[in-house]
Amino acid sequence: MKELSPAERAAIPVLCAGNEHMAAVIEQVIARQKGSVAAHRRSLNSLSGTPSMLSYEAPLLPLCVKSAKGGRITDVDGNEYIDCHLAYTATILGHNPPQVLDAVKRGLDAGIDAGHLFEEQVDLAELVQSMVPDVERVAFFHTGGEAVSAATRLCRATKRKTRIAKFEGCYHGSNEVGLHNTWMALSGMLQAGSLDNIMTMAATAGAVTREEEYLILPYNVDVALELLRQHAHELACVVMDPAPPFMSIWLDDAKRFVTDVGAICDEMDVPLIFDEVVCGFRLAEGGARQWSGHKPQMSCFGKVVSGLGVPLSMVAGDAKYVDRISTGGLFRDAMMGKAWVASTGSGNFVSVLASLAQMRYLKEHHSSLMARIDSNASYLRERLSHFAAKSGLPVSLQGNSRLQMQLSIGKKEPESHTYRDMMASSSQEAFRTLMAMVFYLRLNNIYTKIIPTMNLSAAHTDEDMSMLADGIERAVLQMDKDGMLLW
Repeated sequence: MKELSPAERAAIPVLCAGNEHMAAVIEQVIARQKGSVAAHRRSLNSLSGTPSMLSYEAPLLPLCVKSAKGGRITDVDGNEYIDCHLAYTATILGHNPPQVLDAVKRGLDAGIDAGHLFEEQVDLAELVQSMVPDVERVAFFHTGGEAVSAATRLCRATKRKTRIAKFEGCYHGSNEVGLHNTWMALSGMLQAGSLDNIMTMAATAGAVTREEEYLILPYNVDVALELLRQHAHELACVVMDPAPPFMSIWLDDAKRFVTDVGAICDEMDVPLIFDEVVCGFRLAEGGARQWSGHKPQMSCFGKVVSGLGVPLSMVAGDAKYVDRISTGGLFRDAMMGKAWVASTGSGNFVSVLASLAQMRYLKEHHSSLMARIDSNASYLRERLSHFAAKSGLPVSLQGNSRLQMQLSIGKKEPESHTYRDMMASSSQEAFRTLMAMVFYLRLNNIYTKIIPTMNLSAAHTDEDMSMLADGIERAVLQMDKDGMLLW
């Protein structure tokens, strides 16, 4: 294993845990993707922070991708995979959708660089206004995390307060708010104790952690509502994922909780920010506002709005908050409560072209696109249900088809639909099984990253889905034979 990185040489024996069959699977994966292994090894001397080397999400034996189309990717060794990662759910239309690619190609001749106003920016903002209820203003950024960071700054500038409430277990990007008390902080460190006094905890080195700047709330627990009332007078805003991954199975509960939180925020005049970076435009054409029936002061969008993977995100909401970005051309306005959140490439020409084409197509075909994704998920869920009944192996598809789904082995139902109970219902053995499954799936030409997420797009064909179901069944049967199904 000299060709592997030091981290991989340390982690693979832990994953295999002396199981010679698992070790053989790893050797087969290494042999079939020699080009990927070599590219990753080369990268260690020049790159840092790529998707193959993230501090919390670095996958073992990452693929080096050569091309992508529809629901498939091809690596540098010529291996083709059904892609069930799909850029962290962003690729809702599949890779390189022609309707988006063609629009970008047609527009590139204009040659507009960064730092200019152009009509397509206005077109895109007006399109978002037509889709999302009660949006007065739209601002463009690069990433979802950047949009959330901007939205919180706008609230602080408007309310002249600094404390921000967020929910335990929710990730909102690589900003200070997003990286406190997120799931990444809880690898073996799930907090115990009272839910009405959750300690503020950073999930990253280098973050400034001050108890007085954050109020950490439990998700889908009534005590959160009491805390909101109690601390409303000191809050600049509340940041909330309306449908976080751990609630995707229980969306009715999530909708009720969103409504309750929103009602208190309205009553106590605390601005509410929806982080819709993942769920936005999936649950409804008008995003989480339409789905939940509640209007926050701002919504943050990303992933789905960034056509072709070209970075673009948005803050959409009330002029009272979003207009604090605008200075009217007078620098002295910054002394009047204005907020600086701009950067050189915000709303650049290529990103806006790609997003405009993607969003137009999404609006025109929303029902059929979502029906296709729902159909793909139903097919896979039914296939696995029949397989589990026939084989006696408890494999299932967990999660909502519109959001992020995951293969599961022997899933235990938590005592209640909360983040902590969900975390407590899992085990180290089950997690090790899921990590091992990634490599069994890869030998069956199915790509997932660290654990077997099943992010499905409207571009996955019937053939893709049949191959996916067949491959999962073969992988699970082989894992059972190899003694790698642990739960």
